[in-house]
Formats: sequence, structure tokens, C-alpha cells
Amino acid sequence: PVILTSLDEPTARVAIAKAGHSFMIDAGVGHGAFDFEIGQIRVVPKGADTDGLWAHAAKPKNIDAMLETPAYREHARKFDGCGTFILAEASAAVPFVGAAIGALTIAQLLRVASMCSTPRIMQVELNAPDTVSAGTLNPPTAQGLGGIELRWA
Repeated sequence: PVILTSLDEPTARVAIAKAGHSFMIDAGVGHGAFDFEIGQIRVVPKGADTDGLWAHAAKPKNIDAMLETPAYREHARKFDGCGTFILAEASAAVPFVGAAIGALTIAQLLRVASMCSTPRIMQVELNAPDTVSAGTLNPPTAQGLGGIELRWA
């Protein structure tokens, strides 16, 4: 009933969201050295409108130009790429990012399994967790995952 994903390709995400699972829980992290500590978690219920959830960028970001702006040059001077490393010419986050976003993703799975409401989208910046934002809430599920509700008299 639930599929967990963490894909970089928006087309694949939309295809999986439309596959008929009761819920899709999708985790994503930033796009490189400049925002590696940002994560988004989406909980998409079956039948939800998926148009625009993972929009393709009309024009790809010019990351090289962005990293040359004064703010990023100053950040690089102070932190010297702290938290990232380069592998095959791509920036990869250190393990704490995957561990933190993974834990938050599993927490959403537990909320679904416990018949609780979940945010449709949640975004967190790990270097400023007090700035977490959450979107519209999905309604609680009517049935837990593999269980039934018991009422003791």
C-alpha cells in the first residue's frame, strides 16, 4: 500500500505516484554544494493531483554562476565546502543528511501506519531546523498498514 522513493528524476516520481499505491512517500535532498542540507518529503495519497508536484525546471540552474556570487564565495571562504565532497564531478552530501532525511521519511511512514494525518509536503533545512515548513495536511487514513482498529469495551 505504501511505496518509499528517493529519486532525482521528476518524470519517474510522477509515474510512481500514479501507479496506484495507497501512498507514495518521497524524499529528496538539495542539488549540490550550495543546498545539500535541504530536504523535502512528500506524502502523496492515491488519486492526488500530481501535476506540478515535481515540476521540470524550464531553464536549468547555472550552478557555476550561482557559486560565483558574493554570498557563495564568502560561504566557501568561511566553510571551505564543509559537509560535502566531490565524487565523479558531482557534489555528494555527507552521511548525516541522508540519515536525517531518512529518519524523517520513516516518521511519515509511521504516521501513515498509525492512521494519523501527514503533511503533503515538508521541507527542512538541517542547518536551521526551526525553519521547517509543512504544507496542506493529508487526512488520516481509514485503515492502518496490516492492522485493524480494536475497541475494548
